[in-house]
Formats: sequence, structure tokens, C-alpha cells
Amino acid sequence: LLGETKYYQARYNPAEGKLKIEEIKPDANGVPQQKTGVENGWEWITTDVWGDNPISLVECDTCGKKMGVYWEKKYPKWGNHIYKKGEYLGRYFNGMANLQNGLIRLIGRYWHKDSTYIVTLRAKLNSQDSTLIKIKVIKPNELVSEKEAATIYGSYSKTKDVFNKIVNIDSLCNYHGGILGISPHLLKGQMHKECAKTNFGGEVKWGFAPSYRYEPYTTQNSEQVLKTLVSNPFFIKSTTIVNPPNHQNLKPMNYFSGDTITVWEIISEYSQLVNKNSPYILYGLRKDNNTMDFDTPGYELTNLQEKYNSYFIETEDATIYDPVLNKIRKLTFAERADSANKSMIVYLRDKFEFKDANKTKGMKNMIAQTRIASSYGLFQVMYTTAIGDDWKYPKDQDHKPEALNEIDTNLVYATNRMAKYISTYNNKNNWKDGYEETIRKVIFREWNGENYSKLVISRSQLFIPKR
Repeated sequence: LLGETKYYQARYNPAEGKLKIEEIKPDANGVPQQKTGVENGWEWITTDVWGDNPISLVECDTCGKKMGVYWEKKYPKWGNHIYKKGEYLGRYFNGMANLQNGLIRLIGRYWHKDSTYIVTLRAKLNSQDSTLIKIKVIKPNELVSEKEAATIYGSYSKTKDVFNKIVNIDSLCNYHGGILGISPHLLKGQMHKECAKTNFGGEVKWGFAPSYRYEPYTTQNSEQVLKTLVSNPFFIKSTTIVNPPNHQNLKPMNYFSGDTITVWEIISEYSQLVNKNSPYILYGLRKDNNTMDFDTPGYELTNLQEKYNSYFIETEDATIYDPVLNKIRKLTFAERADSANKSMIVYLRDKFEFKDANKTKGMKNMIAQTRIASSYGLFQVMYTTAIGDDWKYPKDQDHKPEALNEIDTNLVYATNRMAKYISTYNNKNNWKDGYEETIRKVIFREWNGENYSKLVISRSQLFIPKR
């Protein structure tokens, strides 16, 4: 199957002078165990019978020109299962390990509906004894692990797009992964990390929502947005009437439309900093102890969290004069938290410094660039990234930022970029760091950093290719 791993080891029958290749099933932890000894006259070979060129294309008119499988002599190491608030999030990725002598790993690598990918795997014991098996790569029927299928969220195999049409996510991952030579469950694991999820009901049930997220703390306050893109057709000015497309099923928020809105108005509504009872935590979560968390709603806003922490009075010996009691008393934890929250409000609303030409201070004084300072779609593609030299999304009036939330557009631009990341590896096998580790470093770490890349690889284990 495309994206599926299989392990092989050879056996030799000296009486018959025959060699054969057999599949080795990994154990419950996903570790292939080398077999030893003799069974019914057949000896398990524990030396390398594969060499440096064990795979070749089968010559026929219907075969695809690309090598249908990737081979290597390493395997991925998986750690503990990961859960967050009861949701199963895959297995922790521990890197790669060398296979024991005599074993080889094959991964279904390329697939296309108009091509048939057939290869031969050859084992050679000596100059006289060799054998081969033919392997055909076919697409999986679904991408889901047994653990994920058993949860209330299901397999996320379908979704509804911005036009309210039902879309098969597994088919998309198979198609684009098959072209790229990247396992489809890795693409789906990245979607799971990036996308908002919602219960569409009906035949779709839980699915990846068309995801729109305005980035007030980061992209909004970039020189690219506030200086370079001031002439962009979607840059919002004080007189602009914002008119985005009428897309449906948006999560975690809807597009902003109509009159301009300030950054502070959005922070006030979509975080719990001002209103602790707000249903929105996108830009700030109020914890049970009444302090604010700016890291957990899907961002790594370390600097913002440090700013908040600087306002919090850590010492339990902090005092204040109490006019009611007419004496100095210790501040309670709740009072210290309330003080930090109020200070953070003042900072963001009145003092936060932007990187525009005027160095505007205060979010209340900055128009929110809700179209160009936002991310869209299954891979959360930033508009500012998409129009860059590497991605080449057109900057003209006909190519709206919100079009990146349309599945075909999002997938094409995102996977084209992945193809460039991995292009130098396309015709190679047996990478030094192994398959998962190389994909992690070359694609996902470049996409959004070290921790992000590990999470994507781990979440891919939610969506193992199934027949």
C-alpha cells in the first residue's frame, strides 16, 4: 500500500540450493524482530543479502517511471501513546534505529491512478544463489489506526469544504502523497496538527474544517504586512469596506467583513483576557486560577507569555494597604492575578508597539489586517508566505487570500512547496537519517520548527494506511 511499511528477511535451503524472501511482521511496538535458526530445512539469513541496489523497476508498458517503493535499513522508534484532554494524539516519535542484519524495510512510495508501479526486490546470498519478489503499489482504502477509529472523533476521512461540498480527505492525501513520494498519512497527520476540527454530522461526522485564523500577535505585527504590503490590493485602510468571499463551514472563526476593525476589538472578543466568560480562547486562555495562558491555544507565543508573567507578582509576601481594614495586608493570589490581567490589558490596548512606519502604539490604534495577516486551509498556509518567491501565489486582485481556504488551491500550493523541500531526495534511497527523520527535518521542521515537526510525525500514526 502507498505509505505502508513492510519488512523482509531471506531464508535459504542448502539441501535444495534455494533462497526465498519472506515478510517479517513487526511486534506490538512496531519493531521488526530478526528471525534466527532453521525451520523445516530453511535457515533464516542474518547477513546482508540486499546490498546497495536491491530494488529495480519491472520493465513493462504499464509501469510508472518512478520507483514505486522506498527502501532502507532503518526503522522508526515509537514511544508512549500521547493523549490530550482525552483525545488520542498518536505515538511519540523517538527517531530511527538500524535494522538488524538481514532485514530490509520497504515503504510504498509513489502511486497514481493512471500508472502501475511494480518493482522487484532481489536478495543475493552468493554469486549463484539469488531470488526476487515482485511488488505492486496500490492506494489504501482509508487512513486510520485502530485506536483513532475507536474514538468519538473517528478517522477524519471526510470533510465539508467552503462550498459545503463533501470531500474525501483520504483520497486527497493518497493522490498528492502518491505524486510527491510522501506517505499520505504524513500529510493527514499535518492536517490534524494544523486544522480546526468540527462535527459536521451525517455521513461526514468529525472532519477537518476549512480553517481561517487571523494572527494578531505575530503576522499582523510584521514589517512585511505593515510596510511591504501597504500597496497590496487586500491591505485594509480606514476607508475600506471588507468584502471577503461567502465561504461556509469556517473554523475556528469566520472572516471579518464590513467596516474596519481594530486589533484590540478582536483580542477583546476572541480571548478571555477582557471577558473571562468568553467562549473564545484563540488569543488567550483564562486558567482555573484566573491567570492567563497565551501559549496553549495553538500558538507558541513565548515572548507574549513572558510579558504577562512580568506583570504577575510572584512573591507571596507582597503587601498592600487596605483602607477598609486600615492596615497593610498580604495580597491574595486572586488579587495578584487580577492585577496582572489588568496590566496586560493596558499593555496590549495602549502600549503594544507595532512595526509600521509610524511605530503605532496600542492595539486600539491599529487596523486589523484580517485578510493578509491570516492563515488558511488544511495546511494553514499564511497569505504572506504564499505570495513569497518560494510559493509564488499571485498578488493581484483576482487571487484573494481566502482562495487559499479552497481545498484544491491550498493543497496545490502547499504540496508544491513540500516537493521543493524534498526534491534533492527524490531519486535516492536508504537516507542516512532514515525515512521519517529525514521527512521530519527536510519538510516539517522547515515548515514550522522542531517541536511542530515531531508532533506532525507523531500524529501521522493516527492515520496508518489500511486496505
